Amino acid sequence: MKQVYKSEDGLVFDNKGECLKHEFKLNGGNEVFKELVNQAANEVEHLSGLKLFINEASAEVNWDGDPNEDEHNYVVWQTVNITAYEENGEQRGGDFSKGSMGAYTKELLIKDLLEEFHHPYLSLHEGVLVKGNSEDWMSPYNYRINGVNVEDVLKRSIGKRVRIEILD
Repeated sequence: MKQVYKSEDGLVFDNKGECLKHEFKLNGGNEVFKELVNQAANEVEHLSGLKLFINEASAEVNWDGDPNEDEHNYVVWQTVNITAYEENGEQRGGDFSKGSMGAYTKELLIKDLLEEFHHPYLSLHEGVLVKGNSEDWMSPYNYRINGVNVEDVLKRSIGKRVRIEILD
């Protein structure tokens, strides 16, 4: 028996990828994702006072997995590349260039952008030092204060006078 795939609007497809591409277009496709990124960037600008420039915001349905296997896992690939500028026009940090397999929501993007461009640049980080909940191969220690990666704060403070004070 041949497998068929039924889309949200009732169309039947022989191929899972074609069905997902149809549904993706049906739900607004790439334009909806671009608008989501734009809304998140506007919110971060409002919260941080930075000016964000969206270099790229795109989404498409494509396959993920081993090309030598018959079964392909189709996902929505989301790509974001954003640059932040301070009021004086100076770029803050590097570009935020990340991809996701359909996981980006407006809220998650706002959180990630604030963690990248705003929180590490604050001059005071007060809270309980905790070990992060995920081991990152780039940062094996992953210590955080109120969700801010301590290593990010230290990297952005090279050449500056720093005081570390244990309060209790």
